[in-house]
Amino acid sequence: MYQVVDLRTVSFDVPPQEILTKDSVTVAVDAVVYYKVKEFEHERYRNRHLFFYFNLYLLVLLDISAPLGATCLRKMLFQLPK
Repeated sequence: MYQVVDLRTVSFDVPPQEILTKDSVTVAVDAVVYYKVKEFEHERYRNRHLFFYFNLYLLVLLDISAPLGATCLRKMLFQLPK
């Protein structure tokens, strides 16, 4: 049995999230997530797993909110790319 696997780069948007910084300032952060399949077997598992996108979405939210919640607004503003 053959299975079609999409090896292209896939993206999805993360809607704006309000995050409370270390100095009690609320900031809104949004993101775009890009991912690409590197191992065929993992892609086959993803196709069978119904909650893959939801779990990836939750992982992204955690990876966004945890570091920003532990940082002061001033430090965030100084680290912006120019």
